[in-house]
Amino acid sequence: MDFETELDDEERDLLDREEPVIDGDPPQTIEDIVRDSLEGQDPKAKLQPIDGLAVKFGDDRVSDDKELNALIQTSAQTEELAEAEWVAHGFAPVAHIPGADQLLAYDADLMRRIIDMDEPTQRKAARWCAIRAYEYAGLADREWVAPALTALGSDQPPPSPFDDIQHVSTRWQTDRQNDKDEPIRPLHELRGPFDHGGQNLPYHAIPAYFSALDPNPLAAVIRTLSHASHTYGADVDRLHAAFKDEY
Repeated sequence: MDFETELDDEERDLLDREEPVIDGDPPQTIEDIVRDSLEGQDPKAKLQPIDGLAVKFGDDRVSDDKELNALIQTSAQTEELAEAEWVAHGFAPVAHIPGADQLLAYDADLMRRIIDMDEPTQRKAARWCAIRAYEYAGLADREWVAPALTALGSDQPPPSPFDDIQHVSTRWQTDRQNDKDEPIRPLHELRGPFDHGGQNLPYHAIPAYFSALDPNPLAAVIRTLSHASHTYGADVDRLHAAFKDEY
């Protein structure tokens, strides 16, 4: 039964309905959204990128919408600033490699070590990362996976279904009853950017095989280490320590 339908008009008027959190009309433009976002915000807060945009306000902000002064910086401008900083610290070679930003923020010394490797070592390290990811995810011993890892380790062409990632995905879907999953943990227990708080490990491990085949050896090792790091999740420090011991 609907509670409110049992009330007459006078009783309904007495209900203590929640007032809007932000006064004024609903936002219609980006300036309106910016205005509403200022409610309770520290005027001295640093520039924060939001969905491809970064918004910064002058210190002389006032409540009048007409006097609101917002500076919109495009994501391209933000990326240029970040890239300049990477160049200054010697990380230009990995600036546009997927996964490099998280790895750099987590362990800059590890990234320097990878950049300083020669190409054959980078290629070998990429294969090592892929195999470790598959082992940790519980995939390495499956009959349709083991031959592919053997081929990868010996730098041989990948056998079916590893000739195409879509073929691997299809094969995996028929074998998911054997998947290794981490227990789900609350957000306050998460440790670092690679900890997902509970995940399907093969989901993160499978792309590592294909990133290890990247024609660019540096991109191969960075991308594959990233996939392996997400596979290890909260246990990522063990992976990185083993990597440093190996290379």
